[in-house]
Amino acid sequence: MTVLLLKLGLVPLLIAAVTAAGRRWGAGMAGFLAGLPLIVGPLLARVAWEQGADYAAHAALGALAAVPASIGFAFAYAWAAQRTRWAQAELVALVAWALLGTLVLAWQPELPLATLLALAAVLALPSCFPSGQEATRASGHAPPLAGRMLAGALLTLAVTLSAAVLDARISGLLSLFPVMMSVMAIATQRHDGASFAARLLQGMVRGMISVVAFCGVLAALLPTMAAVPAFGLATAAALATHGLRAGLGRRRS
Repeated sequence: MTVLLLKLGLVPLLIAAVTAAGRRWGAGMAGFLAGLPLIVGPLLARVAWEQGADYAAHAALGALAAVPASIGFAFAYAWAAQRTRWAQAELVALVAWALLGTLVLAWQPELPLATLLALAAVLALPSCFPSGQEATRASGHAPPLAGRMLAGALLTLAVTLSAAVLDARISGLLSLFPVMMSVMAIATQRHDGASFAARLLQGMVRGMISVVAFCGVLAALLPTMAAVPAFGLATAAALATHGLRAGLGRRRS
């Protein structure tokens, strides 16, 4: 129950924060900030407390292996949105996530390969997103912020209740279900158009380098280290990689 309440509280607050960041710094920066492991981190910490370090290590590995599936969702939505409305783009993206997630569960890569695949997806795919800006804003209206927060909470509730009866790897996969990506991409496409939505999702994918670092370090350390220092080192790795990626992005621009 504590984990569920944590997720139900975090996701709407993060949606509100990302919305405010988008208004202040633009879609790309908002997406980049949303890529931090602010949801999966506290959830894995609570899992370690309730289920033990071994279960949390397997869940962290499942989340790490699921990174390409989440990126596949963002990539599919960004391209589909260039030609379709938000509902069709969301459907295409969910199909892509389901296919990649099923592949991950069937394959079950171990830590070195899961890390390599996640890093390859995070580093290579952002350059393949649609580029350019639309000349005019979309004519539709985004759902109000309260509606987006409620949608995020309801999606989180559905995913969490499903994960509660499944094993550690599936729980890890579902912990990275693209709740925020879905809500924010739909709202951005409806309000600002497909190109702005693509920039938001591209930023999220860039920011997921910190998720790779956090889950990878956690999956590696939890089997042999106490939970508190393991989570501390994982958090430090996430912040360091996020800062490094941000610095490299500013240097290139």
